[in-house]
Amino acid sequence: MKRRPTIASLKAALEMRVDGVLFWTVPPKGHPDLRGQIAGTPTPNHCGKVYWIIQFAGRKYRRSQLIYVMTRRRWARGHVDHRDGNSQNDAPLNLRDATPTQNAWNHKTRKRSKRADLPMGVHPARTAGRYEARIAVNKKKIYLGTYPTPAAAASAYQAARVTHFGEYA
Repeated sequence: MKRRPTIASLKAALEMRVDGVLFWTVPPKGHPDLRGQIAGTPTPNHCGKVYWIIQFAGRKYRRSQLIYVMTRRRWARGHVDHRDGNSQNDAPLNLRDATPTQNAWNHKTRKRSKRADLPMGVHPARTAGRYEARIAVNKKKIYLGTYPTPAAAASAYQAARVTHFGEYA
């Protein structure tokens, strides 16, 4: 198994701009033409969300991981989470260490099979013309009430997110 690169080797090979874009200062062997070029390639993951992937020392890393290491001087204990939810905004202040659960809390949308027109956490109620809000916390569903409009149900859902997920909401 290959070891993770050291902070010194990353800083020697890559230069970071304030906005979180990395450039090759010492490109990989056999690619001298990459000197001064943006490091990595935007690549969609299995869900279609795009991350910058950089191959370094024979392994592929998300750009956000490398920037986290270069600025915090340690590898993230869990996932590197983007505070604003934008997977391509790798500015150092936008990155934080998160558990897999915390990382999942700040998703803005979910893939839906039915009623894609409703906001996340909102479902049609059994009573015609009403909507209910629900949230899942630690794999348990919590019923938040029934509301006359999708907007009112979404507001209750967002308030519950802040209550249960704090800064990761």
